[in-house]
Amino acid sequence: SFDSNSAQVDGGVAYLEISSTFTATNSSFDSNSAQEDGGVAYVRDSSIFTATNSSFDSNSVSFRGGVAYVLSHSSTFTATNSSFDSNYAKNSGGVACVLSSSTFTATNSSFDSNSA
Repeated sequence: SFDSNSAQVDGGVAYLEISSTFTATNSSFDSNSAQEDGGVAYVRDSSIFTATNSSFDSNSVSFRGGVAYVLSHSSTFTATNSSFDSNYAKNSGGVACVLSSSTFTATNSSFDSNSA
């Protein structure tokens, strides 16, 4: 599990850039935070974050993407059979902020009480 982690700037759990990958299975991401973007993950420059059978609960960020901030060069965040509950962003994207030709895909997943 990844619980109560924090970042001074971006990506409370993971900061991915330049074709990096992060894979989580049967994991929990609870109460993680970042001062700027991506309470759990900051994903950029063709990087890939994948989560399967995982939960994202009560993560927060002071700017964008309570769980994920995904940007530039076809970066991807993919979640399958996962849940997103009570995540928060002060500015935009209670769960995710996705920019510049990037994607956020959630399959067979649930979203409850997320806010921005």
